[in-house]
Amino acid sequence: PTPTPTTPPPQGEILIRSPTLFSGYFRDPILTKSSLDPDGFFRTGDIGELIQNGTLRVIDRRKNIFKLSQGEYIASEKVENVYKSCAVADQVWVYGDSLRSCLVAVVVPVDAELRRLMATKGGDGGARGAEKRKGGGEGVRGKSQEKVEEKKEDYGIGKKQINKRVLEKNLSMSPPIAMESSGGLDQSPLHILCQHPKAKEAVLKLLVAHGQENGLSSLETIQGVHLDPNPFTVENDLLTPTFKLKRAPLLQKYGAVINQIYDEIERRKKE
Repeated sequence: PTPTPTTPPPQGEILIRSPTLFSGYFRDPILTKSSLDPDGFFRTGDIGELIQNGTLRVIDRRKNIFKLSQGEYIASEKVENVYKSCAVADQVWVYGDSLRSCLVAVVVPVDAELRRLMATKGGDGGARGAEKRKGGGEGVRGKSQEKVEEKKEDYGIGKKQINKRVLEKNLSMSPPIAMESSGGLDQSPLHILCQHPKAKEAVLKLLVAHGQENGLSSLETIQGVHLDPNPFTVENDLLTPTFKLKRAPLLQKYGAVINQIYDEIERRKKE
């Protein structure tokens, strides 16, 4: 069916068939059966989405698809690409357990952006700033500049001279840059900052808002997050040589953490 603005676009594995398509693997009926369906269509392994203008867009690989407990299939790579476009996220791995109803994620944060986020009242007011920095907006600096402009108005700069020290003292009390507002978290070592509940909560709120703004559905929205200061690399066997996520090693490394996140989500639901 042709998608409309009010219906979700059809998604599924892309199958192809043509007169020039091979008929099977030489003396390998098992591989042939797994590659071709009964009607002779070749299973590409790519997941496609039919968009409104009638064109087909590849959104993921079949091996990266998983099913949640509601029976809904999630294209993890599509979701990860959306969250990776958020300023605070350097690397993102999204996971969904087939016995659970929601997604969780492991995020390697951008050090400077995480500190800026926590410097703004412990992250409560930093979401919009981080989003604008990613898109070339004003961010925290812009907000601070607005405070400066307000102070200039208050003190009548341009109309009369005032004591420079008095002005600097008052400007230093601006909330967006006051270290007391975040408890000094933005000055902590990154590995300590990543473990702090306030940092996890702030990053989760930011990612959820970013996902919603970029068209992720409620089922594609993560409900919990773990922050890791150590990046995924080829050397630690979490990336392929082409820098794609190795999902089995990631699950092996973070399996216990993922279970803890799911347990915390269940506790929150019961409260």
